[in-house]
Amino acid sequence: MRETGTSITEYLQFYQESWSELQLQSDPGYLLLLLAYFDNRDIWYELVKSGRHSSNVPDWLKKAISSGLEFKIGIKSLIGFSLLKSKQQEGSYAIYLVVQDWCLYIANINKNVNWIQLNELALISVGYSVPSGKLKEAEEMYQRALAGYEKALGPNHTSTLVTVNNLGNLFSDQGKLKEAEEMYQRALVGQEEALGLNHTSTLDIVNNLGVLYKNQGKLKEAEEMYQRALVG
Repeated sequence: MRETGTSITEYLQFYQESWSELQLQSDPGYLLLLLAYFDNRDIWYELVKSGRHSSNVPDWLKKAISSGLEFKIGIKSLIGFSLLKSKQQEGSYAIYLVVQDWCLYIANINKNVNWIQLNELALISVGYSVPSGKLKEAEEMYQRALAGYEKALGPNHTSTLVTVNNLGNLFSDQGKLKEAEEMYQRALVGQEEALGLNHTSTLDIVNNLGVLYKNQGKLKEAEEMYQRALVG
């Protein structure tokens, strides 16, 4: 903004106009909102395509990730509105931070936008495709998602607890075993209260704790968790 001499008010007006035009092309508009839930610095086709692992993939996303060419068509439209930029050397894209903030704002206030679904699609994509070298970025994303769920749904909502468990998985992958245990314990207590002791989601966390205890050398505790998961 300093380089162009453009005020923040003018930028917001520009993005409002761009969003109004994108709404006439609903698929690119929804794609933009989804991209806002990723790390804004590095977005690529295979990352977004991993959203196909969701149990509820919306039609607009099915179309956007149906092929690399279809994805590029949608991205090209967003670049044309100066909402994204191409990182040709890395073969990926970046969303401007001010655009990301604007999109998250739109997603939260627009009743026609299912921000929970967008958030979950992004988290699933990250879980399936982010390489080990980018775990820090993934952690930032999970922490942001967790804060959003806690604020909107409460700390004990099942969607919040799923993110808590996923954050535990990420901490475990990073070797942060103490932090992972804290997340698993929180998720376990919450899911036991919300879903019951023997629900499959509860038992998945029990198994995660078993693996963690084994990695910590707590073999007695690990055995107890494995036995509970097996019996349950």
